[in-house]
Amino acid sequence: MLKKKKSSEIPRNIILIILAVGMLVIFFSADPFKKKNALQEDNMFTGKMIQKIVFVGQLKGKELDLSKEETKKLKQFMAQKGELFQQVKVDVSKQDSYVEMTGKTQVLFSLEMEMHDGATVKTPPTRTTRKDLVNRMIWKISKEATGYENLRIKPKGDSKMKKLITS
Repeated sequence: MLKKKKSSEIPRNIILIILAVGMLVIFFSADPFKKKNALQEDNMFTGKMIQKIVFVGQLKGKELDLSKEETKKLKQFMAQKGELFQQVKVDVSKQDSYVEMTGKTQVLFSLEMEMHDGATVKTPPTRTTRKDLVNRMIWKISKEATGYENLRIKPKGDSKMKKLITS
């Protein structure tokens, strides 16, 4: 009687071990804390493009609700100018946090651009509407990149520029 009990325990234990390992694999493969920004959700960008523009602040991801046309514009712009930047952080927030998000909603955005040479360019908040956000972002990034390139070519004063705060 004792031998029969042991012989039925071994397969049961093996099945329990396999179930436990399976549960661990499922648990560690699901990452519920992984945050995605608006550019990652559309899956239109290559791995390098996703990491170039990061939305931080009050509005990001689904709250920002970028359309496919807007992500396409950002992708095209970063394909042209992306080699200058290591990363561009965009802090977007609503002017009035109680207003429902529409195309006419006033938003504020500021940029923090980390350049490939280690310098950082920060901009003050810029007011625009949600509808014009991507166009204004592209304009502002382009303007700051041009100014940075001009300063880098013809440095004024200290040639080891590491931080630039613009207006």
